[in-house]
Amino acid sequence: MFSRSTKIVLAAALLGCAPRLAAVADEPVRNLLVYHNPEEFAGWPANEGLWCWGDEVLVGFNHGRYEDRGKKHSVTGEIGVTFARSLDGGLTWKREDHAEVRTPKAVGRPDKLPPFPAEVDFTHPDFAMKIRGRIAYLSTNRGHGWGGPYRLPDTGHDIDARTSYIVTGPKSALFFFPAALKNEKGEWSRSFVAETTDGGQTLQFLSWIGDDLAQTHPDELAQKDSALFSTMPAAIRLPDGRLVCSIRNRVNRKKWSEIHESRDGGKSWVKLCDLEQGSTNPAALVSLGGEKIVAVYGNRRKIPTGIAARESSDGGRTWSPEVALRQDGRTWDLGYTRAMLRPDGKVLSVYYYTTGERPEQHIEATLWKPSLSVP
Repeated sequence: MFSRSTKIVLAAALLGCAPRLAAVADEPVRNLLVYHNPEEFAGWPANEGLWCWGDEVLVGFNHGRYEDRGKKHSVTGEIGVTFARSLDGGLTWKREDHAEVRTPKAVGRPDKLPPFPAEVDFTHPDFAMKIRGRIAYLSTNRGHGWGGPYRLPDTGHDIDARTSYIVTGPKSALFFFPAALKNEKGEWSRSFVAETTDGGQTLQFLSWIGDDLAQTHPDELAQKDSALFSTMPAAIRLPDGRLVCSIRNRVNRKKWSEIHESRDGGKSWVKLCDLEQGSTNPAALVSLGGEKIVAVYGNRRKIPTGIAARESSDGGRTWSPEVALRQDGRTWDLGYTRAMLRPDGKVLSVYYYTTGERPEQHIEATLWKPSLSVP
């Protein structure tokens, strides 16, 4: 049931020579295969989305032709979008292809697309929304069929969005976007939140999340081929209404993730802390109830790479030491997690991965019970 690396980490935790693993003795960590094709690269579920309805779980991801390219992503040719569905809480999966869902490149100019349908109801019990680039797809049958593509309304900024939203009412939702910015010195990105109150007909810019890297690192911005971004915002809403958001940051070779909080529905944000440093991988947040939060992310720092997590019992202000959910990654080309809380208190984390046994990038899931979920 366990990989060799999982057994080692469990033993180390029990001996007290490593941070306690986010599982208890009678709740082992389980790694589950979601999708693998030896001719394909499958990756980046963080970009496409994960939706759940009780024990029914749907995840989107990208796929293309596999080719080991060393320091580059192991994919060539045309990249498409596909899905995998589980009806038993993530234990078993089946791939689903929906020809109506295409990449932004395949769709073409978003300004030529129709707007959101007027009858949209974000609170429909079987609702799902998939966002990528400047387009969206909508479903009211748990992703068995999708309407669209629809254009995202203008926010006043150039965006390259991924699926990251919080429904707040039948016609209202918060959208979390990265904006591409530039001036005479260079280019960078910054995350922000926008709101719709009319079912997606319009989007109003609410606020920036985090510092403007062009202001805090002006010398780095001016460097040739500089890499400055604060991107891939992933937010959750706590039971008391507070919003907590993770941001992926990079200033040239320095990489880190931040946690921010909003107490006014996204109109303003305060930085709480740095979550981790060096992984250059977006984090997925999961609310466990009350102020309990879990963060899951890919660890690309060194070989063996893997999937890591931290836990917070105070709404994201402080975090536990990093725990390794698995440490058997073959290369850096993995991660981009999505995560959800099952009704039984276990967390299902979905990501793309590569191992010695399955070198081609594929989709896996880890099922585990955080220590904060234990009574």
